[in-house]
Amino acid sequence: MARSILVIGAGVAGLAAAWSARRRGARVTVISAGVGETALAGGAVDDAPWEQVERAARLLGSDLPAGDLAPAARQFAAELGLWDLPQGAAARLATVAGRIRPARGRDRALLDLGPLRRTRVLIPRAARGMWDADALAEALSDEPFARARGLRFLPVDAPVLRFDDERRIADGDLAARHDDPARLSWLLERLHQ
Repeated sequence: MARSILVIGAGVAGLAAAWSARRRGARVTVISAGVGETALAGGAVDDAPWEQVERAARLLGSDLPAGDLAPAARQFAAELGLWDLPQGAAARLATVAGRIRPARGRDRALLDLGPLRRTRVLIPRAARGMWDADALAEALSDEPFARARGLRFLPVDAPVLRFDDERRIADGDLAARHDDPARLSWLLERLHQ
């Protein structure tokens, strides 16, 4: 008879535990109150502190190649389908602190700046606390990675907020709303106007 396993929480740790137990033949039940905490993080997948990776790359004078993940970790990520984990090179992600940082991988919803050259990236202005598109665009444009590749970040007026509560909800909750196909259609219509 198969063992029964109860996992509490649907963050990455809970999902990994459930996946591992299921692979060993256990019957698994996941109890969750909603999206796991890790789903609300910055969207970067790291296997080393990014500041250390950045410092090592500067000392060596080049980007550090990303080594391959263990086969079980790659299979887990592939089965969940949440992340892009490129082989050979790190992703480059913009942060809300105005930095461009390396990452082992990324949430599929995030833009990887690494392949871009001589490109303009638009940052929407939004009436949200702690969001300053103009300052963010200036800081990101001034990053050495952006300057070396000719990336320019430009603030734009764009209707990304649809409901009044979106001025106050958490960043992750607002991002999750933009995953809804109906919301994306609404946004696309507004951007074409």
